[in-house]
Amino acid sequence: MNNLRALAAGNKKRFAIFAIIIILIIILLITCLRLALNHETEEYKIESNVTLYDSEFEPLELEETGTMTKKWDGNYYVTSDNSKETFKLNPEVVSYNENNSQVTLYGDIYKVLFDGQVEKYSKDTEIKNTSEDQFYKIAERQYLMISNSIKNDSGSINTSKYLYIIIDKSGNTLLLNNQIYAKTINPIVLATSSYKFDIANEKLIVGNNEIDLKKIIGSSNEYVEKDDKEEQNNLTEQTQPNEQSQQENSGSSNNGANGSSSNGGTNYGGSVQNNNGSAINGQQNQSNINSGSGINTGNNNNGQSIANGNSNTNKTPLSKSVSLRGAIATSSYIDIEYAVQDPENKYQTVYALVEAVGYENTIALDKNATTYRLTDLEPNTEYKITLGYKEITSDNGVVDNIEDVLSVRTAKIKASIDVTRVAPGSKKVYFNVKLDQNYPFDSAKIVLYIDGVHQSEMNVDLSQAVKADGWSNVLSYEESNGSEITLQLEGISHDGSVVNSNIQAKYRNY
Repeated sequence: MNNLRALAAGNKKRFAIFAIIIILIIILLITCLRLALNHETEEYKIESNVTLYDSEFEPLELEETGTMTKKWDGNYYVTSDNSKETFKLNPEVVSYNENNSQVTLYGDIYKVLFDGQVEKYSKDTEIKNTSEDQFYKIAERQYLMISNSIKNDSGSINTSKYLYIIIDKSGNTLLLNNQIYAKTINPIVLATSSYKFDIANEKLIVGNNEIDLKKIIGSSNEYVEKDDKEEQNNLTEQTQPNEQSQQENSGSSNNGANGSSSNGGTNYGGSVQNNNGSAINGQQNQSNINSGSGINTGNNNNGQSIANGNSNTNKTPLSKSVSLRGAIATSSYIDIEYAVQDPENKYQTVYALVEAVGYENTIALDKNATTYRLTDLEPNTEYKITLGYKEITSDNGVVDNIEDVLSVRTAKIKASIDVTRVAPGSKKVYFNVKLDQNYPFDSAKIVLYIDGVHQSEMNVDLSQAVKADGWSNVLSYEESNGSEITLQLEGISHDGSVVNSNIQAKYRNY
């Protein structure tokens, strides 16, 4: 009987737990349904030749029109109209239209005014004037600079219109726009004519005023500025010859000074100074290292110090380091920025190992230089850059060390065709072609098709096409009843090799 009662009680307990779980599931489903019903659909038409950035902050260049939608997970998604391919973006999106040089922001973003005030914008925010200095916080550790001139002190970064900045928790930086793809390891400051942006510290500097950008929606940035003493982390040995004989000082310094010896400290000045600041000949000891002066060994012997006149070895902190500061990529080359400090020539070799699929190259770097350009690279390809050095050890051996590793992707080929005007009466198509000046073509021709039927073609003036305004011309056609005009680049070659690229423009219902 007792067993039956215990069994019944156990069943009631399990039933109660099951009922609670079912209720929680129903509540969760109702909540999700309400959120879905209350969620306002955001949908935007995206024009062709627009640059976006996907969820991994890789540049996404739409050569055709598309539709961007914000979904229930809070992220935006863009789908191309023709291919129907969908790409995941972020909860906040930066886009750049190459046709009209307009920047559009999507999501909740914050404009930082130069007096320290902040304005919040939601959904789509258009920035039509990219020559006027502006500054935005896109999200946590994400910023946008707007100006006709954006550069750092060294001039290695020099761009315009807009610069999308993503900071990791250690203060390292990814810099993106339609011109550059750069990663920096060491802290940098970017400047316009109106303000400076201290990226690692997330501070906007306007004149003598600093605006703490971390206070705007917070920041998980863990970067801390290092003290200069922390940078001097390597000790090298220096030998100081001394021609004086060994002397014993009974609690007093040389030359009859009344000061007591240093207690347990090493004195590199060549004279003995009292721990309490006693004077030598009436003045505080400010002496420099002098060959022939007594060198305090730092040992305390009942108030006496021993001045050793023999050759002695002292350790002096000297800065010795190798660091990879960043990499700036275009479609055909990557500029590596690095720094080497080697005051005693301990580094036998400093090198960069560059790797990609089917590619490996090791370059010996000049220790006195700060930049190196890797050329003849493939566009839209990720390269891993490893900075290393071979160091001579105390026993004259050689040790190979890896210091920094950085991955950077070269840009896609910048090329576009725009149909500027169609004249059905004279059967002519006017167009403009712009080509990538960093990836020069050996040859290219533009071909006109009507509904897929070849009409005419001409060679591209490459010297004009790489200029900012591009190359404009006109092609004629014979077909008069077609519904789709297509202009396409064909016969493209670079450094003697054929380039496969679908660079075209279409015009419908003319």
